[in-house]
Amino acid sequence: MVDWVGAENTGIPYALALALRGKSLREIARETGITESSLSEEAISASWAVDKHILDALTLALNRKSITEIALATGVPKSSLYSIRKHGPYAHRDKGSMSGIKPVGAPEGKSRAVFKESIQESVSTSEQLRMDDDMREMARRSYGYGRWDAPYWFIGPEQGQGRHEKDNDLKPRLEAWLYFGGRELDDCRDFHDRIGEKRWHRETPELQRTWRRLMLLLMTFLGRPTDDESLSEYQRDEWGRLSGETCVIELSGLAAKSAKVRRDRKSFRVERIKTIRERMFQHKPELVVMYGLSEKRHWEAITEQRFPTGNILKLGHTIVAQPIHPMAYGERGPDPYWREWGERLRGL
Repeated sequence: MVDWVGAENTGIPYALALALRGKSLREIARETGITESSLSEEAISASWAVDKHILDALTLALNRKSITEIALATGVPKSSLYSIRKHGPYAHRDKGSMSGIKPVGAPEGKSRAVFKESIQESVSTSEQLRMDDDMREMARRSYGYGRWDAPYWFIGPEQGQGRHEKDNDLKPRLEAWLYFGGRELDDCRDFHDRIGEKRWHRETPELQRTWRRLMLLLMTFLGRPTDDESLSEYQRDEWGRLSGETCVIELSGLAAKSAKVRRDRKSFRVERIKTIRERMFQHKPELVVMYGLSEKRHWEAITEQRFPTGNILKLGHTIVAQPIHPMAYGERGPDPYWREWGERLRGL
């Protein structure tokens, strides 16, 4: 059992609640009055006379570990951590069902029906909190499709959603991501089959609009056929496959129908940029296409270089290109633009 005695006046439990909610070090320091330097890992372990479980949980939360990881490392019950994140650091004292304490009977004055309803509500809240934690993990660790050691990479702002998906309902994608083991990269065909999106990989597939233009660039670059029948076959059998030749990833880990849809795009952006950069320099793909001019500052954070006039960089043996987003001109975007890009890159 975590001992909170002596911790109440330090601000550390409140800092833990804020860290579990994804607040930054600066935000936590501002809201608790604790200096940022005092919240460093070394200072936490050396300076605070507070229960070690609390300190360890805070350190892990500041390092963006999930509640599941924190619970395993510290022994603090997940239910308590979920409750602290949602209700504050001392909520578990009043909420037996949320702290891992099993209620033995209905409180006085409550009917059996009302008591049963309150227990069901607690279970529902706990399940929602677990889903929220898994969603944060997907936002942090899900990059897209294919394989990191593929020779041809495509990096976009975020995945879109199909017309059958509701704007704010990511549950089917979350369930699919967890079903396949919560991997950094999934198989494009298997993942879409799992979420019920059949259009892109059926026997005669419909061409996905964003992918079509990216594949048009790639096929031109490789000197392969670029007619729609060839592109649809490539999309069905090769695009973003674990056994294929492409790595199709996104800056954000959460899909959205448009940039106007509310998503947490910022919490893990720095971490994801760092991971993409490390994987790129590790595997040295032949071609990397970073599309979307509005994301230029993020693409340059990955390359650690500014794009020159022409928007093409050479990083050793890797060619990095920065065209517009394939949907920048809507459904009737110009095919010649993407063919021209493929030809330019093939000539390098």
